[in-house]
Amino acid sequence: DEKVKISGFDKTKTGKQPLTVEYLGKETMFEVTVKAKSAVSISITTSPKKTEYIKGEKLDVSEGEITVKYDNGDREIVDLSFAEISGFDRNKVGKQTLTVEYLEKETMFEVLVKAVDVEKIELTTLPEKVEYFVGEDFSAKGGALKITYNNGDTKIIDLTADGVKISGFDKNKATKQTLKVEAFGKETTFEILVKAVDVEKIVLTTLPEKVEYFVGEDFSAKGGALKITYNNGDTKIIDLTADGVKISGFDKNKATKQTLKVEAFGKETTFGVLVKAKSAVSISITTSPKKTEYIKGEKLDVSEGEITVKYDSGEEKIVELSATKISGYDRNKVGKQTLTVEYKGLTTTFDVEVEQENIIPKPENPETKTDDIVITENVKIWSSGKTIFVENGGKEIFIVDMSGKIVKTVKPDSNRIEIQMSKGGIYIVKTNSKTQKVIIR
Repeated sequence: DEKVKISGFDKTKTGKQPLTVEYLGKETMFEVTVKAKSAVSISITTSPKKTEYIKGEKLDVSEGEITVKYDNGDREIVDLSFAEISGFDRNKVGKQTLTVEYLEKETMFEVLVKAVDVEKIELTTLPEKVEYFVGEDFSAKGGALKITYNNGDTKIIDLTADGVKISGFDKNKATKQTLKVEAFGKETTFEILVKAVDVEKIVLTTLPEKVEYFVGEDFSAKGGALKITYNNGDTKIIDLTADGVKISGFDKNKATKQTLKVEAFGKETTFGVLVKAKSAVSISITTSPKKTEYIKGEKLDVSEGEITVKYDSGEEKIVELSATKISGYDRNKVGKQTLTVEYKGLTTTFDVEVEQENIIPKPENPETKTDDIVITENVKIWSSGKTIFVENGGKEIFIVDMSGKIVKTVKPDSNRIEIQMSKGGIYIVKTNSKTQKVIIR
């Protein structure tokens, strides 16, 4: 009835509560007891986000929820973190059943604890050397590997560490190569490049012994050396005369500075040489003319005479006097004359002697064929060919050359003697009382 009013009830307060009843201005009281509701069961409503663990990891029940059922029919969703959970051993590998206790009620759920294992490997640092030349051995020095475990832990190890295997390298194959790294049952890869060994450049380190030539001389590479530099940094020295070295550009007939090209292993370099025209530096009398003594009026005769021409090239050449220009000879001037020989702008000299001609009548005896006869009183002196004739010459006769040296002494054993001379020239014949020049031809 709407006229009845009851007051004093507090549903949130447990225990005995006195209630007042009012009706038509009158009231009375009675007592009620309010009891707390009790959970009758709990159950997993939402499993935790994490139900698999790596050995050593702490329990994590975040995002997990339970449903609590009460004796009054109420239901309540409670975060799993408010419950007491037991049975978890983070160091025990395998399935584990965990007990959830809340308001003195229990339920269970399962988790899995797995052993710590390598999840993946990654190359974090390449080896110091990732480019090779054919023939070089591989080196993993400087390389580093990141090991990632299934518990999230990581560590860095050297590529050279025990248990790390690297395969796929072929030092004899010039190409880009993919190498495989294996460790802890996992693998990864990285690339290296193997390059062919090639000549990078050639440099002339030593010039040939001869870099100056005279026109006509052949080129010689003797003594020259070439440094070969390879793209792997190696070097070697070879002779310029070695097989495979080609030198071009030399013209022995052209007097000028010349640049020669050196080619080897597909590379080239250059060096300079000088080709000079040879010049005469001196001339000298090598062989005197056959005739160096003349009778006044005779023409100059240089037959059989020769000069030696010396060149700055070291070469020597014999030239006939007849091919030179000779000056200074006066066939009408009696006495010693110094003649000048000129050839290629150079000069030298030689001496001749011009004598006064004495015309002497021939002896009465036609057998003598006299070339030159001197008659002084009873002494007769003449010559024919290489023979000197003397009549009535006295006890001793001397033959003297133009230097004053006595070349023969003869003691006549008759009034008329013949004296044989081996060498032509002008001689002085001296008897006991007379002196006379004769010419031996």
